[in-house]
Amino acid sequence: MAPFEHNAFPSGVSGVWYCVIPPSLLRTTHPACGDLPKCTEVIPELQDRVLEAIGEQKAEVEQSQELIAAQGVSKIHNDEVIVTCAMCPLVLAFLTKAATQRKFHVIVAERAP
Repeated sequence: MAPFEHNAFPSGVSGVWYCVIPPSLLRTTHPACGDLPKCTEVIPELQDRVLEAIGEQKAEVEQSQELIAAQGVSKIHNDEVIVTCAMCPLVLAFLTKAATQRKFHVIVAERAP
């Protein structure tokens, strides 16, 4: 059996699981599903589509910090006082980008139990 195969799914069985988990394993772990049809149609591009979608999500997450930091200049004005409860890398990037064109003060309120 190819790793990614597809056919009509019985009710209550997810298509994604059916494509990834061999039907024999589903029958042994979920006897209530009954006999599953034999997989006959191979979907070779399924893995490529999944990997492409994962790549797009990864690129979006990697670019998100840069895109958020770029907004720092438009959101912070000169002589403002910024109060933040933590200094995470995203907040630091946001404030650092704004500091290239603005002068402002930052107060980091430490939180501790």
